[in-house]
Amino acid sequence: MALSDLLQQAHFEMMSVNAPEHAAPYPACILFFSLCDGKQRAYTHISTGKTFNQAWTSGSQFIQRYRQQHDLQICWLRVERVDHIEEMSWAGLQDKLGKTKRNYFRFGLSFDPDFTHAILEQELAANAILYDGKVGVAIPNETNLNNYAQRRFSCSLSWPTDPQQRIWRFKTQAVFCDASGAKTIEREGKASGFRKIAEPWQAHLPNLINHSAQYLASQIKSTGEYHYGWFPCFDRKIKSYNALRHASSTYALIEGWQVTQQPQQRQAIERALAYLTDELIQYKTLAEGRQAAFLVDTGDEIKLGGNAVSILAYAKYTEVTGDMTYLPLMEALAEGILLMQDEQGKFVHVLENHDLSVKEPFRIIYYDGEAAFALMRLYKLSPNTRWIESVERAFEYFIENKHWQFHDHWLSYCVNELTLYRPLEKYFKFGLDNVRDHLDFIMDDITNYPNSIGLLASTIEIVSKVNSLKEISFLLKDFNVERLSISLGIRAKYLTSGFFWPEISMFFSSPEKITNSFFVRHHSYRVRIDDIESNLLACINYAKNMECRKIERVKENHTRSNERITVFLLENIREIGNGIEVASLRRAKLFNNHLNIIPSLVISHYNPTLSKTISSLRNKSLLDESTRVYSIYFELINLVKKNKISYLNKLGIQGKKVVSANEICPVGKVVYKFAEGNFVIDDFVDSCGNVLLRKFWQIKNNKNILNHIELNNNEGGRRFFDSEEKFSSWALEEQLPRNKSWDFIVDKNRAWKDFVLSKPHTRINCSITTVIHSTHLFESNRFKPSYSYFLKSPDVVDKIIVLTKEQYQDLLSIGINPEKMHVIPNHLDESLFDKRLPKKLNKRVIYLARYSPEKQHSLLIDAFERVLQEVPDAELYTYGLGQLKKSIEDLVEERGLGHAIKINGYTDKLDEVHQQACCSVLCSNHEGQSLFATESMAFGTPLVSLAIKYGPRDILEGHDAGILVSSGHRDELANALVSILSSPERQLLLQKGAIRCAERFSSNNIAKNWQGWLVSLT
Repeated sequence: MALSDLLQQAHFEMMSVNAPEHAAPYPACILFFSLCDGKQRAYTHISTGKTFNQAWTSGSQFIQRYRQQHDLQICWLRVERVDHIEEMSWAGLQDKLGKTKRNYFRFGLSFDPDFTHAILEQELAANAILYDGKVGVAIPNETNLNNYAQRRFSCSLSWPTDPQQRIWRFKTQAVFCDASGAKTIEREGKASGFRKIAEPWQAHLPNLINHSAQYLASQIKSTGEYHYGWFPCFDRKIKSYNALRHASSTYALIEGWQVTQQPQQRQAIERALAYLTDELIQYKTLAEGRQAAFLVDTGDEIKLGGNAVSILAYAKYTEVTGDMTYLPLMEALAEGILLMQDEQGKFVHVLENHDLSVKEPFRIIYYDGEAAFALMRLYKLSPNTRWIESVERAFEYFIENKHWQFHDHWLSYCVNELTLYRPLEKYFKFGLDNVRDHLDFIMDDITNYPNSIGLLASTIEIVSKVNSLKEISFLLKDFNVERLSISLGIRAKYLTSGFFWPEISMFFSSPEKITNSFFVRHHSYRVRIDDIESNLLACINYAKNMECRKIERVKENHTRSNERITVFLLENIREIGNGIEVASLRRAKLFNNHLNIIPSLVISHYNPTLSKTISSLRNKSLLDESTRVYSIYFELINLVKKNKISYLNKLGIQGKKVVSANEICPVGKVVYKFAEGNFVIDDFVDSCGNVLLRKFWQIKNNKNILNHIELNNNEGGRRFFDSEEKFSSWALEEQLPRNKSWDFIVDKNRAWKDFVLSKPHTRINCSITTVIHSTHLFESNRFKPSYSYFLKSPDVVDKIIVLTKEQYQDLLSIGINPEKMHVIPNHLDESLFDKRLPKKLNKRVIYLARYSPEKQHSLLIDAFERVLQEVPDAELYTYGLGQLKKSIEDLVEERGLGHAIKINGYTDKLDEVHQQACCSVLCSNHEGQSLFATESMAFGTPLVSLAIKYGPRDILEGHDAGILVSSGHRDELANALVSILSSPERQLLLQKGAIRCAERFSSNNIAKNWQGWLVSLT
């Protein structure tokens, strides 16, 4: 296709790009033209102008002259317009690079403001300019930068040496054009830099399978050996060779050929199998006279996984073609696997070829799963009981040693094969456990890890089988099937971001060698046969899943009632509780007094002092008499009465009674510590000593790690839970009357995650509302685990409550439906306004916060040391609990500041503390909405706060109630405090503003927001 035609396509698309014209010192319009003949690295030209038309005309004319001068046949053109520029210091950029996984830096860089020397994101990646293979994060590479600058700009470039030297990072909007037309390029997210793929994206799967299978076949030489792989940045051949990967890649190619049926692929397969048979496998006679075969790899070693994947390749070829030629060889390879297994089922991983002695007992966890899966595939073709008995022994070892915690996709494949012949509960449970607690990691992982597709797809097949077997369907009760399905869809789509589309491959040294392959981004975009293998298998697994997946949803007939009961789901309630507990107690009073709703509170934590705490809270008017508080542990007694559970057998040994069961604490606790061994057992008992629940703990590094929880169900069988959260989910649902309707407000999201993800509305008439009490992101911009599960899959909840408008906007920007969200700040109890006392003129600053790292007390002390230089008679009083209190006291003593800074314990005398304060300070690095900040407003105490996410902006912006400090630097914080401490007039002005500000958070005002939430549910 002529370059002029490609330019015409690109111009039409670029005309619709909504990009701003940049102000000085930048050119108003900045365009990058990248053109490629498909054989050599793309040439990129920068064109700037006062307008788009000026930049386009200049750039398009230049690249046409360039094509003519170099006699190029251009097949690919990519045009990009800069739409965002950020000036940074070199130190600032280095900080961001240090937090970015290598090859995941999603910006271009310019070394000057006029963009004379600017390098696109794809150029940086394809030339390894930010890559050092020894370091896991983005690292500036001086040599590669200079080499590329010489080629690109005909001059030298080097990284700055002065930390304050300026550099500019930028983003672009792009279009790619080839003979098939124009493709808009994704700007943001995991697919940034790749073509936008129209939905349903799954329509591209056949092409991905065909292209990758064809590519893999093209790497097989006439001898049957593979071109092993390439590092495409500089077209470097990978010189080593791995026999195991030869076999496994051939297995994947046969799977692909079964889909494509391309004859040239079969020819390549037969060459690869012949090379495997004749060059890589050796026969040996064992002591018993049996013939065994072994795949011999580099270093004259025999790998368990090598024999396994060789069987898989031959078995798949036999299945697809019906040719039984390789069956005796498969059986000999299986004999080799059995030689590497002991009587307990454990496999040895690596042998010396010359004498079959053990070289390494363990090398890679995947070898175990590959071996078991291979034996099951062979058993289908050759039903020798020795093969399946070996797998059963192996699974006894896997189960005993909790191999499910390694999340091996090969073992999931094996479970599906094994349960065809041995449909036992323990194997299905293992298959479910293999992924059960791994879904969050899979969803969060930024790498294109294709093996997760096989793990998820095979688990969905396991779920389908379990669901069809009524006697074991209970295994799914605590398993989040929907989350599993969502995870598979998301990860499968991400496969397209590991594919070498031409708009990416054009920037590498030899595009024709890598186009239509798959790569590993964080390994320098490596293209190796096993990288193609794993992605090809992932595409096939997902395609099969799409065709056959029909998981039946559990359906129950619900008895609906007009009565709705509101329940707050918490982890604990303590007399001196954390911010979430305080906010929930206040909300319970608001619901009672303003909405005519009497909520119930449910806690998941075992708290033997709960009854005493409740009594104390009621005496202090912090909890209404009508509000019921339930402990899922105390309610176990009622489950016995309702015949939903029965007592466990006593252990018959002497334990230590650490909590006695009585009227105040109906469930006691007995602890058994075993002198020989590394485990502890907790029995939870009633007043007669009957065992209601048992917890098993493993001792690791002097810490108790929960192994599992067990109880007896109503049929006398055992029920097991591998986490507190799963037990809480089950216990709550068992304790709920089925003829009621429920509105659950989840305050402690992590504690009740499993309940939410179990989709309770499919079993009971209920709504789920989650409350985000803190920032939802880490500093790395990853979702916090407490919130990630519903922010990534918002449909699992009905409503999301955020405390600030700022957080609402941030969630809106990542695609959360505004109809699902409500902004409802924590309110101020009316009693606080009544307790306000007249201020006394003083120079005291107060900070009420837990002594923990995120509250940044040390930063405050640094700043206050500067304050004392300006205001020597200033005072700082801090209040709270926490493990860092002693170290903070030591810091004050070390600095000699004890005369001015007082580190106090917890206080509930808020009126007296605020009466003595001229201002309060908030220096946390994050919040949801600080109760201390709004309480300061109620007491008329001006607030000096870092402008963190979230809360301070919503409270202070537009209100003369304090000072927002935009930077976390101690000097700026100190200056803000001095400006109030040194000016009595400003203190009075801000005190009045704080009182006015507090009215926004009154019970009456916030109750209106909750009324809106209630209406939205109905």
